Amino acid sequence: MSFALGYFGACRMYDVLHTNASPIWDVHIQGGILKIESLWNLQACAENEAQINFIESTRTSSFFRCINRRQSLPMVDLIQSALDVAPLPGRGREQAEHIAELVNRWEQQ
Repeated sequence: MSFALGYFGACRMYDVLHTNASPIWDVHIQGGILKIESLWNLQACAENEAQINFIESTRTSSFFRCINRRQSLPMVDLIQSALDVAPLPGRGREQAEHIAELVNRWEQQ
């Protein structure tokens, strides 16, 4: 069973969060959601009550190719977190552009 924090949660953990994103933690998983619920003793709830959102990843090579750890938590790499948030309504694109600017600065150095 593999999992990794993605989306705005990963941005927050990398200390590059540029928006006021919701407090929901989006987690990419490899394997079934029901298996995770059982292993971690979790219960399904209404979307507006959720604190964790599991995303069953079908393209696992993208999400799990370069797992990093922050505070012992596996996370997608910074580029993947930008790709995660880019299509989201609200400020997803703004967050992705912020990460792209940071990455461009790394290449210039």
